[in-house]
Amino acid sequence: MVNFVRTPFTKLFFMKSSLFLLALCCLIGSCSKHYSPADHPGSSIVFGSGGGFTGGATEYLLLENGQFFKKQNYDTLYMEAARRLNRDLVKQTFDNYEFLQLAQVQYDKPGNFYYYLEHRTPQQTSQQILWADGAKDVPPAVRTYYRNLNQLVKQAHFEE
Repeated sequence: MVNFVRTPFTKLFFMKSSLFLLALCCLIGSCSKHYSPADHPGSSIVFGSGGGFTGGATEYLLLENGQFFKKQNYDTLYMEAARRLNRDLVKQTFDNYEFLQLAQVQYDKPGNFYYYLEHRTPQQTSQQILWADGAKDVPPAVRTYYRNLNQLVKQAHFEE
């Protein structure tokens, strides 16, 4: 049996090592879990556009953890963005939905070419705003929010 001598140096070494391991475990545990659009337990924001001659559509889905997905035309599966969005930016996006009171907006006027915005919650509730291209009476907050969401698409770097 090996006799272990405790000195002030070894106590300090083991204390620092223990703190390092604790910090490493916390870091690993705090990393966001990877979800699919179907199994995400939190809220999500869905938006997109479609219509026209072909009837095609493009839909984006943003999860609270920063994962971003895209689905085009008649795809059944979402494609994930090359990079996850910054957590603070995503939180601000979800907070803006509440701040702008978009859940209270009742607007359902589709046209030949349309845009939509939907907020889904874990309780399976959803509220959709739908408007036609060129509609003049769409609330300005809806247009601004939609434009900001499209800026996130550029940051996400979807592969084609």
